[in-house]
Amino acid sequence: MLPELLRSSLNDAWRGDDRGDRGGVHRVADFTGGKPAVLRRRTVYLLCFLGILGILYGSLAPFQVDRGRQFGWGLLWHPFIPSDAIANVLVYVPMGVCLRLMVRRRGSIRLAEYAATMAVAGSLSYLVEACQTVLAYRVASWLDVICNVSGAAIGASMAPTVQRVIRNQHAALYLGLRSQPYGAAAAATLIVLAVAALMPFDVHPTMGHLGRRLHMLAQSSLALPWTAAASPSNPLTPLQNVDKLIGASAFGFGALILVLAGCEAGRLREAAVRYALTRMLALATVIELLQLFTVAHVADPRDLLIAWAFCGLGAAIGSRVIARSRCRLPQPANVLRGLVLVVAIGLAGRGAAAVLLPTGGEHAVMSSWLPMATSFHRPWDSLLGAYLSSLAWYGLFAGSLVLSFRAARRVPRWTASTTAAAALVGQAVLAMSGQPVDTAHIFLALLAGGLVQRADRALFGPCRMGAEPVCKLA
Repeated sequence: MLPELLRSSLNDAWRGDDRGDRGGVHRVADFTGGKPAVLRRRTVYLLCFLGILGILYGSLAPFQVDRGRQFGWGLLWHPFIPSDAIANVLVYVPMGVCLRLMVRRRGSIRLAEYAATMAVAGSLSYLVEACQTVLAYRVASWLDVICNVSGAAIGASMAPTVQRVIRNQHAALYLGLRSQPYGAAAAATLIVLAVAALMPFDVHPTMGHLGRRLHMLAQSSLALPWTAAASPSNPLTPLQNVDKLIGASAFGFGALILVLAGCEAGRLREAAVRYALTRMLALATVIELLQLFTVAHVADPRDLLIAWAFCGLGAAIGSRVIARSRCRLPQPANVLRGLVLVVAIGLAGRGAAAVLLPTGGEHAVMSSWLPMATSFHRPWDSLLGAYLSSLAWYGLFAGSLVLSFRAARRVPRWTASTTAAAALVGQAVLAMSGQPVDTAHIFLALLAGGLVQRADRALFGPCRMGAEPVCKLA
């Protein structure tokens, strides 16, 4: 529970206390439901389950089976390599955290929680290593199992602290959206950007992998047409170019929100622009460097340059918004409406590009409405990557729906079903244009819509926004 003094001060802020209005610095919003929404156990289960799936995916990617190998439960002892050992320990630290949080309950015995966590972590690690006996780019070893179990033990010990931090940050975000909406929105935007840019978190921090990625980075150039960094002789399709531009534009939105957050914190307009630019440029650089250690991503200086360009554009728009409003921050509802409009235009443009632009390959039109019917010929890692990308697009659509409801001060409803209906319409358009369709996208849309709606309820609860904040500089 929050201390009584902090709670009373927050209640005064929500009521629009006159003492704050006389200062002329900030008058926060009046929202119904001052108590932070509860981070329910079902939400924790879902987050932990998705985290475990991500770790298992990273442990088995790229799913290339060597037909010359034979599956076996008996593992071998391979020479100890420090870099591989460290990687195996670090990868299973979040596994231990997720498993302990799934079995942890109020009043449960800590030793029993720890024992159950270690038993499941050890079993999963052994099962993964057994599966690696038939994978082309994996080496199954008992040393990996020992390192994985050691990492899970560290994570299980950290789980109570992680749970406390998650609850505190959830409450801070919930309250921040009401007292400092732009600051909370900026923090959430940076987290979403980093997660989306690094998914599916298939980290492979070995010296050999890093050396290969550095060689690719040295061989890449800034020449057009835009080519894949991993294969400079293979130009990207027009649709892939569109996706790159849309992904980089998200950094511009982050810079815009950071400018508003800087002004909300009391910075002058020029200082707020510097504040936004330095942080967004640094975030784009760090993300590109981290992609050197991943399997599914390739660091490319062209991606960094275009992200920097959008950062500058977003900061310039934010500076213009502040200048035109005469140093008064715009209403959050107005910013949400503008954001929803931009996202709607972007999604419509991307949908039109998916139908009109060539995708780089010829496919037979599907004769069945069974999910994944036209994707059986694709490698599993390629198919999973495509589905994750589609899930992100449907999540963006669902998020724009939720934001449009919140901008209108209404509780979002029917998010999952509306997103699924949009996916169904998209697949119907593809079918009429003679392109293959995949009804699995309807299930992806339902999943994305449900996740976004659950996240909205975790932050706001079943309440409506009240009066919007009016913020201005001192």
